Amino acid sequence: MNINKLKITVKPKYYFGYLQGVNVHIRDPKYSTSFLPPSELFSYIASEISGEHIAWVNVTNPLFESNAYDKAIEAYNNLDSKYNCLTSVYEVKNNLFYKGRPINFQANPWPRSQDLEGVCAMSHAINIMRREEMIPLGSYLGSSPYFFYMDSISSLDIDYQIDFDFCEMIYKKRHS
Repeated sequence: MNINKLKITVKPKYYFGYLQGVNVHIRDPKYSTSFLPPSELFSYIASEISGEHIAWVNVTNPLFESNAYDKAIEAYNNLDSKYNCLTSVYEVKNNLFYKGRPINFQANPWPRSQDLEGVCAMSHAINIMRREEMIPLGSYLGSSPYFFYMDSISSLDIDYQIDFDFCEMIYKKRHS
């Protein structure tokens, strides 16, 4: 995938016209609410913009740096044909349960956490797939994803003020 066009999609209330030299897509207000199912947003955006591939990049992963985007794009460009998308993930090595039952460990003998089998979690930092597949699917996760592993710090996602404060602290430490 040769990135020769960058398009930023924004909610109308957040666009103030200061992004000069950037191709901006202003969303229909219908697709700018927190009540909209994400699948509808993915299909809408993919149908509104041109291009063969879409790299869905969230601004809520501030510690995922430019060289990581380059590596993800390079990995996507070199994907084996058995994969139909790339999604960024990180490994979780915690004692995890589903419906009250352990999913990655046995309670006896109790394992050390560093010996647990890792489970991967989506970071949502970057997801890449063909636009023509995203439209009907309503997702940036295809049926045969390639997992692009990233470290747990770069995968941090901001959902709450404490997440922002923690990411800001790490960013300042990295860039001081």
